[in-house]
Amino acid sequence: MLGDPEPPSDRYADLPPVAVDVPDDARELARDLQALQRERRSARRRTWVQRHLPGRRWHRYGISAPLVVTALLFVALGTTLLAVLASGRPARPTPRPLASQVPVAPGTEGGLLPAVPLRFVDGPRDTRAVRPAVFVLLPADCYCQAQVRTAVGAAQEFALPAILVTGPADAARAGTLLAPLPGPATVAVDDDQRLATTYAASGVTMLLVRPDGLVVHVVRDVAVNQRLEPLVQDVTPTDRT
Repeated sequence: MLGDPEPPSDRYADLPPVAVDVPDDARELARDLQALQRERRSARRRTWVQRHLPGRRWHRYGISAPLVVTALLFVALGTTLLAVLASGRPARPTPRPLASQVPVAPGTEGGLLPAVPLRFVDGPRDTRAVRPAVFVLLPADCYCQAQVRTAVGAAQEFALPAILVTGPADAARAGTLLAPLPGPATVAVDDDQRLATTYAASGVTMLLVRPDGLVVHVVRDVAVNQRLEPLVQDVTPTDRT
């Protein structure tokens, strides 16, 4: 017809023919529809996991979530163990004012420790200046490493300083005992042997001195592996109340 526009050319003429199968019944498409729905649900789950689970975030950095969780568990376990060990370890007791109106004379069990000058490596100090403490009086020519080890180990159980007291002639020998001891100890020289004489020391002798300067126990002839903890425990009874 005159004036009519030129009919459009077929844009799909160059494409290969496609066979389209149109089912007569829409129920035949149910299987394809279910497959499509499964794919969409799977895609939504992956998106949710990537958004909410931290393990997926760690994968960006090459770290797996189980490894991170395991490391955190070990850190928590280590912290708990340290807290338990620290709580079970007694704190080192501190000195208190010297006891007064003591009915027992100084220099005897139950009385005040006499003020005796001792020579330490870092200088002279009075015996009463290092309370509370466990004084371990060593006999001359002491070949008593096992007994000293027992005494120092008992002191260490209650965080008490152990002081090995010896005469000037045996100071070097006493120093050799320090290295293998189970806890920290120090050597002090009693030039006049006043402590050994005052307390009638016999063999390895222990003086258990409280924070207020009272000698609660004198243990003579300490034996190897002797059970001393019940006695050392009496050094700081008021600290446990």
